[in-house]
Amino acid sequence: MADTTQAWLDYFRGQGIRITPEIQQYSESYGKAGRVPPALKDASEYLSGGQRDAYQALLSVFRDYGLADLAPDILTFIREGYDGATIQLMLRDTDSYKQRFKGNEARKKAGMTTLSPAEYVALERQYAQVLSANGMPRGFYDSTDDFAEWIGNDVSVQEVQARVALARRAVYEAPAETRTALREFYGVGDSEIAAWFLDPEKAQPVLDRRLRAAEVASGGAMAGFDVERERAERLADLGVDAQRANEGYQRIGRLMPDAERLSDIYDGAEDRYALGDAEAEVFGDTSSASASRKRRSLASRERAAFSGDSGSAGAASLSARRKGAL
Repeated sequence: MADTTQAWLDYFRGQGIRITPEIQQYSESYGKAGRVPPALKDASEYLSGGQRDAYQALLSVFRDYGLADLAPDILTFIREGYDGATIQLMLRDTDSYKQRFKGNEARKKAGMTTLSPAEYVALERQYAQVLSANGMPRGFYDSTDDFAEWIGNDVSVQEVQARVALARRAVYEAPAETRTALREFYGVGDSEIAAWFLDPEKAQPVLDRRLRAAEVASGGAMAGFDVERERAERLADLGVDAQRANEGYQRIGRLMPDAERLSDIYDGAEDRYALGDAEAEVFGDTSSASASRKRRSLASRERAAFSGDSGSAGAASLSARRKGAL
C-alpha cells in the first residue's frame, strides 16, 4: 500500500490551506491508509471575485519572475485576507523567492542596495540580450544562477559587454597563434576561452592585459619568433596591441637575420644583438636606445672591417650581404 501523505499535503497547499500541525496529522493519517486526495481543481475556484482577480494578478507577476511554484503560497495568503502589497513582502521570505533572487542576498551581505524584482528581471534580460547579440551559444552563461553572480557583484551591463567583446576576440576572431598562446600561458583551451573571459572573478584590466599579451605572442609566432610570457606581458603593458605586434614582428623579422649574422661574426657578449634587443628597439621599450646603439655598433664594425684597401670585391661582398636590410 503506497503512502500518499505527500499527495495530501500537495492537495491542501493547492487549495491555499496552510499546513498546520493538524493538517499535517490529517494528511499522514489518510496517506498511511493509502487514501488518494480528490482531483485538484483550479485554485481560483475557491476564491471570491475580488480575491480571484488579486490572485490572478499576483500569479501573473510571479510567473514572469519564474516563480509559478509560489502559486499555493499566494493562494494561502489571499484566502487569509492579506492585500497584494503585503503578500509580495511575505513571499520574499520564502525559500523559492530567495533562491530566485539570490543575487540580492549577495548584495545585502556586501552592503549594497537590493533591486526590486522588476529591476532584477530587467537587468537579467539586458545581460541575456548582450550575450545573444554577440553570438554566445544558448545555454552558455545565461541561467538565472549565472546572472545572480553578476548581480551580486554589481556587474554592469557595460562590463558584461566588454567581457563578451574580449571573449569574442579570443574565440571567434583571434588567430590560431593567439589561442595557442592563451593555452600555453594560462592553460586555457579553445572550449574554455569564452567562459574563462566571462568569469566575473577576474578583473577587467587583467583580462585585457592577458588577451593583449596573447596577441603579442601571436604576432611574434606568425613572424617565426617564440615570445616568452613575461616579455609578451611587458609589451602588453606598453600598449602593444595585435596590429602593432604584427607590424613590429614583421619588421623584426627583417632586422634579425643581419643582426644575428653580425653578432656571430663579432661574438662579444656585450655586443650580441638578440630578440629582446629588437623588441625593445621596435616597440620602444626603456632599453630601446641601448639596443639601437648595439645594432649600429655592429654595423659600424663591419663597415670598418671592409674599409681601406679591401678593394671593390670586398665592397661588392658587403653590398650583397646587406641587400634588403634596414
